[in-house]
Amino acid sequence: MSARKLKILADENIPGFICKWLKDMKRIDLETAHEAHLAGQEDSSVVAHAIAHKQIVLAGDKAFSEQNYTICTHPGIINVSKFNTRPHSCQEKISRLLAKARKQIDHNVIHLQEAHICVVKLGNKKVMIPYR
Repeated sequence: MSARKLKILADENIPGFICKWLKDMKRIDLETAHEAHLAGQEDSSVVAHAIAHKQIVLAGDKAFSEQNYTICTHPGIINVSKFNTRPHSCQEKISRLLAKARKQIDHNVIHLQEAHICVVKLGNKKVMIPYR
């Protein structure tokens, strides 16, 4: 996964400056929900679009979770809902995820938390990866 561009679909709750920051990265191919004409659509439509385009969903909504989207039925979900009110912390956590655990994203659900990255794998097995 590290040799090719990471294809990401940012849901409409992701701040614009985070989207711009990711678009400026050479190894990221980011599409926003607005660009995909998904603004205001159901979460299931966002995930369906991501599946069809082999994109990982970058979600700012806690409904994008392993309870609602079964592991290995999508390219992956990165959930940053804990940082919705702190976009600069969100940017820092995404940066650490990309540096430390990029290979863990594939087909899993990732929850960025304060002290660690929580990777939910097949069978809802959780693996905690510290940021440092």
